Formats: sequence, C-alpha cells, structure tokens
Amino acid sequence: MMNLGLLRQTNVDDSQRASNGDSLSSGLERTLGKLADSLGAPAGGLVGAAVGGPLGGLLGTAVGGLTGGLVNEMVGGGAG
Repeated sequence: MMNLGLLRQTNVDDSQRASNGDSLSSGLERTLGKLADSLGAPAGGLVGAAVGGPLGGLLGTAVGGLTGGLVNEMVGGGAG
C-alpha cells in the first residue's frame, strides 16, 4: 500500500511539473509575441518606407513620363 501512495504522489508531481512548464512556456511565448509586435511594426514601417520611397519614385517617374509623352503626342499631333 505504501508504494501505491508514493506512486500517486509522483504522478501528481509530474502533472504539476508539466502544468508549470506549460504556463512558463506560454507566458514566455506571450512576452516574446508582444515584444515582436512592438518591434515589428516600426521596423516594418521603416523597411517599407526605405523600399517604398525609391520604388514609388521610380514608378511615379515612369508613369509621369509615359503620361506626359502621350499628352505631348496628342497635343503636338493635333496642333500639327
């Protein structure tokens, strides 16, 4: 009988350990998730601005040049 009581106690300890480990890891995951969220948005914004600025400028130049060229052709062709 005494061995059975000891076995039960061991099982309780193991389940408590597993439960504590789950809480610790989920707490760590939540903390790291919050940290990633708070760092990720500004970093993503900076990367987006750094990449988007030049790309937007190039796209604007390309579209503006084409549009300007078409308008010049239409106006120049009609006047000529």
